[in-house]
Amino acid sequence: MTDFEPPLRLTLDGSALVSNWRALDKRSGAARAASASRRNAMTLPAAQLWFGKTVHTRQRPFRRSFSHRIAMLEIDIDRLEEADGLAKLFSVGRGNIIAFKSQDYGPRTAGAPLRTWAEQHFAEAGIDLGGGAIRLLTFPRVLGYGFAPISVWYGFSSDGILLGVIYEVHNTFGEAHA
Repeated sequence: MTDFEPPLRLTLDGSALVSNWRALDKRSGAARAASASRRNAMTLPAAQLWFGKTVHTRQRPFRRSFSHRIAMLEIDIDRLEEADGLAKLFSVGRGNIIAFKSQDYGPRTAGAPLRTWAEQHFAEAGIDLGGGAIRLLTFPRVLGYGFAPISVWYGFSSDGILLGVIYEVHNTFGEAHA
């Protein structure tokens, strides 16, 4: 289970910091959800970091649990060049303190377009984005090392309505499933 309560969002250039947005938004859950789904995805920054924690408990063969702080990267896959210029310590397609490399996701091939892979998976589920934004929430590479056990692809219509979600899961054996 991954817990993002309270959520903390920080754009890579440090310009926006929102903490515990649920406490700030007094509308009902349904009204918040409807408003969020109508928001145009292009008004979001090209990339931003999300901070939270992951918690896991195993009951058998003996009880074991852990909790770790995590940082995830949300990035618009059509605005990678813009995202690359957001911060000195963040890069797209090359090494840095924090980095995003497109070959770590989707088709997992250098130079293969992420949008084509995602649109194909959405189409297999009967979803046509009509050119809408696709945002990827994943674990970035840190100091060159990267392992993203789960990456979540959000597909929006051209008017910003969330139409579908792809869960891309990677295991420690190098296998991927979406």
